[in-house]
Amino acid sequence: MTIIFSVIVLVILAIVGLNSLESFYRNLTLATMPIQLLLAGVNAFIFVFFYLLFFKDGFSKMKKAKINIEDINIRFKDVIGLEGAKKEAAEVVKLLKTAPMSERSEGRSLKAFF
Repeated sequence: MTIIFSVIVLVILAIVGLNSLESFYRNLTLATMPIQLLLAGVNAFIFVFFYLLFFKDGFSKMKKAKINIEDINIRFKDVIGLEGAKKEAAEVVKLLKTAPMSERSEGRSLKAFF
């Protein structure tokens, strides 16, 4: 009920606002109103479509391909730039490879890196 009342009030206010305009601007506003309403509807449809696609289990319906470690052939020497960051990342990888399993599972010595 309140929605219908709100729509009626908005229509009355729009009519009053259009009557206060000069004839050129009133005609311009009335001429462009259908395309504005159409574009508003299209924008609402696009928003709802993407909302349902991404936030309502849209990604879970997609096929998931498993990644094989053997297929990844990127090495530190292949990455261009940020030499300091590459050195730090190589040190972390080296530490993870050489750290005993008990320290890795507890994570006490590795907290500083993450």
